[in-house]
Amino acid sequence: MTFLADQHVHSDLSGDCSVPMREMARAAVKKGVDCLCFTDHCDLEDYQTGAYDPDCFDGAVRREAYENALFSVGGDIEILLGLELGESAHRPEKTAEILACGGFDLIIGSIHNLRGDVDFYTRHSRNLFISKEQCMKLLERYVKEHLELARFGGFDVIAHIGYPLRYMKDAGFDLTLDGFRDEFAEIFRLLAGSGRGIEVNTAGVRRGMGEVAPSPELIRLFRDCGGQIVTIGSDAHTREDIAADFSWGVDALKDAGFTHYTVFRGRKPEFYEL
Repeated sequence: MTFLADQHVHSDLSGDCSVPMREMARAAVKKGVDCLCFTDHCDLEDYQTGAYDPDCFDGAVRREAYENALFSVGGDIEILLGLELGESAHRPEKTAEILACGGFDLIIGSIHNLRGDVDFYTRHSRNLFISKEQCMKLLERYVKEHLELARFGGFDVIAHIGYPLRYMKDAGFDLTLDGFRDEFAEIFRLLAGSGRGIEVNTAGVRRGMGEVAPSPELIRLFRDCGGQIVTIGSDAHTREDIAADFSWGVDALKDAGFTHYTVFRGRKPEFYEL
């Protein structure tokens, strides 16, 4: 890569990370990263209950942490401020309120839980995956919610498509999204036609899936459907995972026919050679 930009990184502003933003930024400098975008969670529904969380977003706290991170690295790396906005189509009014705050470089759209349900992570921790048939029905709902999200908008790229698969696999059900090709073709055409894209998330490589998310097959389908905008993100929650396994993401994109990937600044895409 001519320019190494990790555009999916968390800090202690996310409930599942304990490392302050400034320390994640310093670690990225040591790893030779050129650009780091913090995309801390803003899940509109509680991951343990699925209930609406009206206090999911505090713009002032995020901005203060971001300014401290900028100061801590002294210009040695480009630091951007994004947001991983979860379940945005479930709560349109709250989504509009958050986006109106502005000042974001990148909005990642994600689905961690289905409407009225808990996070797939929580499902696994409570042993709620009980059969292949049940998992397939959940995946059907998951794909339908991606179509709803694509139609709703309010994001720049959709993150880690295939998120439930890692937890289903941990529970003993090794499934794929291969049977939903037609549905994803519709989703991807909507994204391509509206100037939005997908994220290639490398976390699956180190979390037992052995590949990026979405799968290389779905990445190729996105390209075939006219998709051009693709970001790469480690989904790092620790210092060590910043920019981890990026070679997998680059290879998957090149194999799909991409020559460039995307970096967002002020929610506007810029393209860099792979």
